[in-house]
Amino acid sequence: MRSASHPRNGTRGVILLEVMLAVAIFCLVGLALAKAISVAAGTLSLGNRQTSVRLALEGELSSALSQSLSTAVVIGLQATKTTDDGIAYEREWQPCPTVTSDKTLLDGLYLLTARARWTENGKDQVQEATIRVFHPKQ
Repeated sequence: MRSASHPRNGTRGVILLEVMLAVAIFCLVGLALAKAISVAAGTLSLGNRQTSVRLALEGELSSALSQSLSTAVVIGLQATKTTDDGIAYEREWQPCPTVTSDKTLLDGLYLLTARARWTENGKDQVQEATIRVFHPKQ
């Protein structure tokens, strides 16, 4: 007579298959979770860099405005600096003549653009900030 405490050979194979399937599912879930965490960390890193670039662009605009108070505006594109992490900053002054409703020409109006360029994950990134500035002729 057979003992009830020993399962038959066919049952052992089924239990082993169930355990292997459970381990495989657990591994897939672990890999999916690791990938999700990696993507979230990359997105957070990119967001932090874009925030720091935005703050630096505001500083570039402020610097250009304060320099324009003491010197004449130089029309065109000028590179200003490149940081240690590879972000190149530049500023550009463009004349922006505007005619008012009574046909008066405002020729001291300029468009000031501060721009940052860098490469992230093999892709070129550009972020810019622009303001209009009235600068009377000197």
